[in-house]
Amino acid sequence: MSEEKILEIALKQSAEDFGCARRDFFVDENVVSILDRRSERARKDLKGELFFDVASFGKNAIVCASRELSGEAYGFARAFSGKDCFGADAIRWLDKNLFGRGLEAGAVSLYFLPLGEPTCPTPDNVRFVFLEKESLPPFYLPQWSNALCEERKGLDAFAVAALCGGLTAGASCDCSDMLQIGVDVLPAFRGRGLGAALTSRLAACIRAAGKTAFYCCEAGNLPSIKTALRSGFRPTATRLSAQKQKPDAF
Repeated sequence: MSEEKILEIALKQSAEDFGCARRDFFVDENVVSILDRRSERARKDLKGELFFDVASFGKNAIVCASRELSGEAYGFARAFSGKDCFGADAIRWLDKNLFGRGLEAGAVSLYFLPLGEPTCPTPDNVRFVFLEKESLPPFYLPQWSNALCEERKGLDAFAVAALCGGLTAGASCDCSDMLQIGVDVLPAFRGRGLGAALTSRLAACIRAAGKTAFYCCEAGNLPSIKTALRSGFRPTATRLSAQKQKPDAF
């Protein structure tokens, strides 16, 4: 699949996710999208009656919010430029203005697409095994919670495991044309390149199934970012979402 086709699929899905047109990601000013509910074709992890999401493909930002938060959405879009929507000032703005709604700023996430070539060699003495959906139940354990999530196990399509006991990666059908990759490496097996080797293999499985893979992680998770880059993924979008306020940890 060509880079142009991969990007087009991602943009089409993002337009569904954020209730906007594809071209809205490339205009000069921020775009506000007010929705009564998400599209049925939106990614499954975008849920909830009260939502506030910001996304960018590198130029402006799309601010997508439920109707109850329309005032906050327009205020946010006017207050920051596209790139500044994901900075410290923007996060403080969200915490201040969404506090009364029971929400707070979540983590800034980076989204990656398979637009490059993997640079990870195959680790020695490791065999990788493809796991069909019916073989996944034994892996629904806390140590594999990034790769396979029991709460959303209906979305998990398949996985790849490294037969050294230290790693599993899974692909979930978050939407019709794209599968999200998640990966877990136990501490004793880290630093060997297993994560990148397995992620690139899973991406190849997804491509063979006629779908497009994507990978995401928090912006501060440098090990995960390195895994994505070594696996042939390239950063293409940024997202910041509001979440329910957490109990004060202090």
